[in-house]
Amino acid sequence: MKPAKQEVLTRYVLKQTGTLFKFEALILRAVLSMKLGDAPTLAEHLKRFHAGCLLIYYRGYFFVS
Repeated sequence: MKPAKQEVLTRYVLKQTGTLFKFEALILRAVLSMKLGDAPTLAEHLKRFHAGCLLIYYRGYFFVS
């Protein structure tokens, strides 16, 4: 996948901070980053991406505060 597409997805995920967004979008963002060598593992990426945020998973969605 081209970096441009990853950038679009990154902007989408960041834009949704503080609101609901789909779990799949977050996983896709993490997997794309892993493929580009940005994070060694999915767990590590999620920890870094949401550093300082309260992350609550509910019925297929994340609440980020």
